[in-house]
Amino acid sequence: AVCSICHDELREDLVRFVGDCPHVFHRECVHNMAKYGSGHLKCPLCNAVKLYSHGSQPSGAMEWTTGDEPVLKGHEGTKTVTITWSFPDGIQGRKMMSEGHRYRGTSRTGYLP
Repeated sequence: AVCSICHDELREDLVRFVGDCPHVFHRECVHNMAKYGSGHLKCPLCNAVKLYSHGSQPSGAMEWTTGDEPVLKGHEGTKTVTITWSFPDGIQGRKMMSEGHRYRGTSRTGYLP
């Protein structure tokens, strides 16, 4: 078997299975895709999203919509993707800087052409 990313031979101790995808990868290849990618991995063979980044951020929600507003400079005449992240007040969990301490929630919005 070969790695679906670099196409080199696989060794059992270096294999990473991701999600329900039948394709396999070297752990180092998956690590590099996560490190230099967009926060999620797509299998290079079937293009299915396989792994989302999970870090020490609090629980929350992300919503997105598309529309004609706002118009982004340099992208007039195209739709705009509006992304809103919402994090409610909470208590810091494991792997956070101050486990057990309260934090204030926040909401942020970003735009893509």
